[in-house]
Parts: sequence; C-alpha cells; structure tokens
Amino acid sequence: MKKRTLIPLLWVILCVAVSHTSVSAPEPELDLQTLIAGIKHFDAAIPSGKGNFALYGHLGREKKQIYTCAFDGTTFEEAQVRVDFPTGRVSTEIWDGERHWEIYRSKKLLFRVDISPEDYKHLNEAKPKLPLPVKAQLKTHKINISDDFRIESDERNSYSIIIDNVTEHIHYIYYTEEHFGFYTTYPEYGVRPECIINAQLDPRYWMTYGKITPNAYLMLPLWKLLETHESDILQTEILNGEETYRIRVKYPHTESLVLWISAEKGFRLVKLQKVLKLRHSIEGSLMKKGMHYLTERVLHYREYQPGLWFPEKVEQTLDALLATEPQKKGEHIGKMTLQTLKFEINTDVSKRFQLDIPEDISVFDYGLGKERPFRELGNLPQ
Repeated sequence: MKKRTLIPLLWVILCVAVSHTSVSAPEPELDLQTLIAGIKHFDAAIPSGKGNFALYGHLGREKKQIYTCAFDGTTFEEAQVRVDFPTGRVSTEIWDGERHWEIYRSKKLLFRVDISPEDYKHLNEAKPKLPLPVKAQLKTHKINISDDFRIESDERNSYSIIIDNVTEHIHYIYYTEEHFGFYTTYPEYGVRPECIINAQLDPRYWMTYGKITPNAYLMLPLWKLLETHESDILQTEILNGEETYRIRVKYPHTESLVLWISAEKGFRLVKLQKVLKLRHSIEGSLMKKGMHYLTERVLHYREYQPGLWFPEKVEQTLDALLATEPQKKGEHIGKMTLQTLKFEINTDVSKRFQLDIPEDISVFDYGLGKERPFRELGNLPQ
C-alpha cells in the first residue's frame, strides 16, 4: 500500500493531559469548512491499520478486554473491520462491508486424568507446574506447552485457560483437586446481515461522535457530524500549551455537545464534553431519570508517521451533574479507557478479511435463522 505524503504541520506538537487548563485565544484563524476539509484529508490518509488493544471499563467493577483489531477502508462507512479475542466463545468477528461473520470456539474434551491435591496446589502457584499425568497425555497427543506458562480464568464461562508465554498459544482446561480436563477447540461459523461488533473496540470510534447509521459499522465520521448538524467555532483555546478549536454542535437529545479539535495533530478530536438529561430510567444503572450527566472524553495521540496521528490512549468519564454546567460535577459514575498496546499504520491487512472456510461447512445464517452450506451464501469475500 502506498504511503501518502502529507503537508508539514505548522505548530509545535504537545501531548494532551487529563487535567486541562484552558485559556481563551484570539479569534479563530480557520473557518469551519477549512476544519472539515482538514479532518477529511487526514481521515483519508489512514486507510488501514492493525494492532493490539486493551479496553478497561470501570462501572461498579473493573472489566478488562484484550483484543486485536484490523481495519481497511478509506471511509468510516465502507471500512472492513476484524476483531480477534484471545478468550471467550467468539474468537473472531469480521465486518466485510456487507455482512458480519463470526467464528466460534467450540470445545471438545481431549483427555481427562486424575491428579493429586499436591498437583492442584502446584497448578495454583504464581509459577504453575503441570502434573506428570497431564504431561504424559500431552506428549501422547503431540501437544507442546513450554514450562513457561500461566493460567488465567475465563470470566465468561467456568473454564480456565493455559497461555504458553513463549508461543502465546491458548488451551482450555478444567481442574479440581482430583481431576484435570484438557480440551481441544474447533471452529464453527455464523453470518449476520448487519454488523453487531462493539464499535468501542475500534480506535477510530473514539475520534468522533454520532448516531450509528444503518448497515454502517462505525458512527458518523467527525467531518460528517459537523456537516450534518449545526456547528459553530466558538473560539480557539490553549489546552496545556496546545492550540485547539472549540466547536459547539447542536445534536439531538443532548443539552450540550462541545468538541475540541487540534490542527496541530492532524485535525483530530482531543477533547469532548456532552451534557445529557436522562429522560428514561435504565434498569440496573446508577443513572437516574431526570438527572443531568456529563460525558467527558480526552484523547492522547502518537505520531506514527510524519503528520499522521492516531490514538494511543483514550479516557472517558461519566459524572452526574449538580446543575447543567460541566464544572458542577456530582457523583462519579464510571470510567472507560482504551489503551493501544501495539499498532501498525497503513499496512496491508487484506489477508485478514479472507475467509478460508471449506464450501461444504455449514454456517448459521442469522438472517434466515438456520444453517446453510458456506457455498450457498454467495457474494463471498475474496
């Protein structure tokens, strides 16, 4: 894939911190249409990428999800996206622009052996050891697991997983003080007519705000949000030494939506504040009907290539408000963090979207509610 040559940026690049000190600056040098053109340009300059990410949620209790994500497409709506999960029943989700493919892990008991309480103790140590009966069975089945491994619980089911620290291969197990079970996995497939991948897993999701559109994977790209809804540049602001454009957007069902755009970082969103009045109760939620809530998002970027900035960390908080002003915060509801662990920009990811499925394999078609041979689905990704 050819790399694009971009115009040099004009200002000194500084990092965005969580604590923002803002100072009003003179009248904006750029108008809204120029900002929109800049956003379009830099969105189109990053048509593909792949990486490893961690999503942390703090809503009552901490949740952590480690996964890989790859995308390919010059616009948000046309993008192909693939997400792979190391644990859980669903191992892979792919949106090819037309359909949502799912690959499941199905487990089958490969062997079960008796172990001693002492073996059980060793399995639960900080540096676990495999019991000799387990090692013998693994050798019989020609399965290699190095002595450097870790055991983690899979919160989504009652199994545990062995992760080989050398190869990063994952194996499903179940053990008690008396027995040890080892499972083999095989893939099963499903296809949906619409995409249900959690958009928060895609780092590009955090760089915009808007309603998810039919048959489109992501929310509205930022430039389309500004074109579609009445938007005004209020002023420029200096956030910890970085010049940004503060934009107010009139968005349905929100009391206030304000965006901070940094021309220094490729016209990227660096901060977002949304005030919303909850009009309906949400069962099991800490949020209450009639109260105002503030969503605040702060994005930290890394320059992966000259002039090409992409999220390295995103922090989003939710707080109750004592009044409609963002400064008057009340109860803290929760926090969500996206952390980029490793990322490659503008790399060829086309093979990530090729499905190597035998034509006679059955695929569950959620559109029809039944299984069909893979060859009957038609219009398959090449």
